[in-house]
Amino acid sequence: MILQVLEWLLGSTGRALLNFIKANPLLFNTLAVIFLAALGLGHLQLWKIKKKSEEMLKNESLKILSENPDASADDIYQKILPGWRRSIRSWASFIPHRLEFFPVPVTEKNVLEKFDFNESWVREKLTEYKIAIRMDME
Repeated sequence: MILQVLEWLLGSTGRALLNFIKANPLLFNTLAVIFLAALGLGHLQLWKIKKKSEEMLKNESLKILSENPDASADDIYQKILPGWRRSIRSWASFIPHRLEFFPVPVTEKNVLEKFDFNESWVREKLTEYKIAIRMDME
């Protein structure tokens, strides 16, 4: 009964696809495993980008603050941003799409859709690391 309702909801094209999947379970399962592995690897690479960004922030902010103790989170962000843009492509090759449907190449735009690398993130992480910065009230 449920299968008949499902076939009615899917229509003729969906019914043909469902029949193909039932007739070729090995092919379908192989494709599903490849798809899920790609998404898993994409999440792992996104995690790596976040960790490398934190590491870069910690190292670079200490250098910047040693040169200019009055630097704010915005100043640090502006100085780190060009290096971060150059580095993200070397840290990963693909990440999940913002809707999690498929992997997309690592570009600044794609990474920023999944990871908020901005002044507030910098301020939050520096506070977490107990690195003293000038607090500008915007």
